[in-house]
Amino acid sequence: MITRNELCRHATALIAAIAPLWAATANAEPNAQTLYNAYCIACHGAEMNAGIGGSLVDAEWKYAKTDAEIVALIQKGIPEKGMVSFEKILSEKQINDLVKLIRSKALSSE
Repeated sequence: MITRNELCRHATALIAAIAPLWAATANAEPNAQTLYNAYCIACHGAEMNAGIGGSLVDAEWKYAKTDAEIVALIQKGIPEKGMVSFEKILSEKQINDLVKLIRSKALSSE
């Protein structure tokens, strides 16, 4: 039986594999919400508050607190928890845009 972490890893790998095709067909760089929908929603949920990856909008973060720590977390991933590294998939700007999106969603959910 496949575990949740394995499922998340496989989904992320599939998305990473098709990302170059998707990027080649896009005229403009995708916005943060589009990136979230493509890479994060499977593990963190549509509202960023659920899923096997845990909430991104509650007050308690286990692995990062500052924006710089969140950027590093997205870049390096948490392999033992099933989160892959995105540093070769997403640009620094895209990762920073994701952090801004997460922070804005967290503020609006307070």
